[in-house]
Amino acid sequence: MGRTQQARDHDDAAAPGPGQQGPPPFWEWMVAGLGLLLVLACLGYLVVQALAGPPTPPDPKIDVVAVHAQGGRFLVELRVTNSGRATAEALKIGGDLKQGDTVLEHSETEFQFLPGESSRQAGLFFVRDPRRFTLELQAVSYQAP
Repeated sequence: MGRTQQARDHDDAAAPGPGQQGPPPFWEWMVAGLGLLLVLACLGYLVVQALAGPPTPPDPKIDVVAVHAQGGRFLVELRVTNSGRATAEALKIGGDLKQGDTVLEHSETEFQFLPGESSRQAGLFFVRDPRRFTLELQAVSYQAP
């Protein structure tokens, strides 16, 4: 049987008409919430960095990762970690292979760019086996960006 005119008018009033929209779907709320979280996280990071104070100068620490024999020469793999907050450009790392006070060999490498609070790997080549002698590693110089 038929519905009354009043019931049909009530249904028409509840349903969105042309040009009207209902509430946004759940997934739109989820995407908006995720966007808000990302914006707040970025702002929080920037505030923490601003409150951390001025950048400290570069502070490179050098660690030997491994030594490999390679066809008549030896590769010393290094990991250089910049503990400072400032970036070092053209950072030179030197290595001396010593026997007593005598320097037998010298090798060096250069990092074009070592950001603050980061690490990079490099290698130094020697003709003699670094495991049989004293290997002294040092940061030689850097430039400010």
